[in-house]
Amino acid sequence: MRSIQVFVFVLAGALLHTGSAGADYSKRCTNGVCRIEKNGEVTWTGDPEKVAAMKEKEAEAARREEKRRKKIQEGPKRKAGEPIKVAILKTELGTALESAAREPDAIFDGIYEAFEGDDVLQLKGKKSMNKAKKEIEWNRKRTLSSKRGTFVHEAKQAGVRADVYVHTFANLEEMVGYSKQKKKLAKGVQLVIRAKVSSGYIYEEHEVVENGGLFHMTEVMEKLAARVTKKIKDDIRPTLPALPKAGEKKSINLKDLFKKK
Repeated sequence: MRSIQVFVFVLAGALLHTGSAGADYSKRCTNGVCRIEKNGEVTWTGDPEKVAAMKEKEAEAARREEKRRKKIQEGPKRKAGEPIKVAILKTELGTALESAAREPDAIFDGIYEAFEGDDVLQLKGKKSMNKAKKEIEWNRKRTLSSKRGTFVHEAKQAGVRADVYVHTFANLEEMVGYSKQKKKLAKGVQLVIRAKVSSGYIYEEHEVVENGGLFHMTEVMEKLAARVTKKIKDDIRPTLPALPKAGEKKSINLKDLFKKK
């Protein structure tokens, strides 16, 4: 954890930045027909017959997806104690951390190490996560933000295959809390790590958040990893497909499992 200790002093003088999110908007056009989605509301423009055909195509895709989900939901499930392949994706840094970081991988390294050693979770290697990050960044440059899909979809596009995916975002945030030294409420900058966790089979996002002082970064990461691990074992594991028995073919087509969600 030496890199984390060094990182603390680099962050001590970092400035906080805030931003605002824009409206959720996407527009896709094919053969003169445009599908426009704004804040969850979908409208279409173009030739009525072509619009009807595109709507039916979309409805058929939704029916196939529902059939796939139902097959997984009704099939045999992963038993407690059986191995679970987990992809700890590279940590994304907020503006304050990114601008201050001399060792940008220190946060990810600390989070990854906090997950190591569990008897059930089988972590994808760091090298493969580094490779995936480069691929994800490349894909983002070529894709509009409205078409990127979930963090799970981005990881799958980058060739990452796992039972469970974990995406973390870290930043510095100003918070108000009780100061033991001053014996009163006080403002201070803390490290905040948000983890999004989902099965790779049926996307359902779970969020875990941990925060703490800059001199307690290791503790923050260990608490986060412990809570995420519990979330995976208690809430996500019962939804995962059962492992195939020795010599038995998989009951679910892998191509279906890794479709965009």
